[in-house]
Amino acid sequence: MKRTLTLIVAAAFTIGSQAQAIYKATKYHAPIKVEKKWKGYNPGDVEFHDEAPFSEGSKIYHNIIPNPAPYIQENALRVLQTL
Repeated sequence: MKRTLTLIVAAAFTIGSQAQAIYKATKYHAPIKVEKKWKGYNPGDVEFHDEAPFSEGSKIYHNIIPNPAPYIQENALRVLQTL
């Protein structure tokens, strides 16, 4: 009985630490700042087409990102400066 209880506690501890590590890895991080030398760079035109504007996913996306084209352009600069 005591051995079983010890194994259960050890398993719960292991699962708890793994869950905490996963939570830390998926936690929101502030976006990388666009460096001054990249701010004037034109990443090109963005053509955003919402293929399913009446879907639930589209509503969620547009609630989070109301203006997708500038958002995508700004993040393109972050990707370019990272490369």
